Amino acid sequence: MDADELLRRYAAAERDFPDSELARASLREANLVSINLSGANLSNSDLREARLGQAKLSQANLTGANLSETILWGTNLS
Repeated sequence: MDADELLRRYAAAERDFPDSELARASLREANLVSINLSGANLSNSDLREARLGQAKLSQANLTGANLSETILWGTNLS
């Protein structure tokens, strides 16, 4: 799945994307509140200024991801 497909499906009210392959995805400024990306590969992704409040990111690979100014209130990062 690429970033465009994720955003399209999220806009259609889908929230569960566990184990998704999103390495190098450009999700800058994306509104992804309450999304489930548990176990997803987000390595080297651009998440600057994204809104990930209440998101599930447990066991997600965030190696090299840019999280500058990303909103993470209530996000599960275990």
